Amino acid sequence: MAAAVLAMAAGAIGLSWSTPGRLWWADRALGWGRLDEAEAILRPLVVEEDIGAITRLARLRLLRRKPHSVVRLLETRLRSRTEPQWLEILGEADLALGRTHEAWAVYRAFLEHRPDDIPALIRYAELTYRHAGLAQALVPYQHLAELQPGELRWPRSVGQIYMEIDRYELAATAFREALRLNPSDGDVRFALAEAEFLAGRLDDARAHLDAVARERPGDPRIGTALAECLLALGRTDEAVVGLEAILAREPGQARALRLRAEVHLQRRELGRALELLERANASDPQDWRVLYKLAQVYDRLGRHDEARDAEFRMREFQHEASDRF
Repeated sequence: MAAAVLAMAAGAIGLSWSTPGRLWWADRALGWGRLDEAEAILRPLVVEEDIGAITRLARLRLLRRKPHSVVRLLETRLRSRTEPQWLEILGEADLALGRTHEAWAVYRAFLEHRPDDIPALIRYAELTYRHAGLAQALVPYQHLAELQPGELRWPRSVGQIYMEIDRYELAATAFREALRLNPSDGDVRFALAEAEFLAGRLDDARAHLDAVARERPGDPRIGTALAECLLALGRTDEAVVGLEAILAREPGQARALRLRAEVHLQRRELGRALELLERANASDPQDWRVLYKLAQVYDRLGRHDEARDAEFRMREFQHEASDRF
């Protein structure tokens, strides 16, 4: 009935009820929000395998939150022909269904035809990070950085990936570019400090940490990172002052407790080191670095069973953590 009414209207204004005319009226119906009318017009054209009608119907069903229907409509047809717009819609349907691995493959195929499509490239980068590993995800993120050179999140994403694969020099380069784009971004500056520290450029790391600490006084994450950097620089007394200030505010701050205990270990004050490490372990039982130090102290004190237990638990959690600030 809806199609018949639209056909009469089309004739009244001189449009033939040809395929282009029906697609035109389907688009009008969609624009008016008359989804049932639009689908009634499109269904016969889909039977005729009209590409435009199939594309519109797929988008309409995605709009109506029927991703299963979209998959049925497009998957079979894509086995015999490649239409980039179908691939794009199918990728959205797969994501709506939680089929992330299938969506990743679909977006990869789509980008073979439209390699510079930014929305698709963003989805593909995220899915590659999830399904193919960190090193492979670098390629789409680097391409995004080339396509949008003023966009902060792309060099930041590249830097984060390099950090996770222990390429600290390259991570620092990426974070420097991100910081150039937004010099006031404290999170990027802190990430750059991490990369500089792990790359062995301790003075540069300390300079960035000092800058972030001025912007965020009292932040324990920044304070402990600065203390660790000072310890690495051999400026132990300054580090201790900072750690004591953090522990005065937060007595259970696990990282500050561990770093303070390391100072006691350097001074061979095993009893005090053990007390702080046990407090740190109570605050964060999964911190493998605390467990590593605990195992060392227990062993030096002749408490070998406890040392073995701490070492066992350390290995359990070590693969889930990183060495970063």
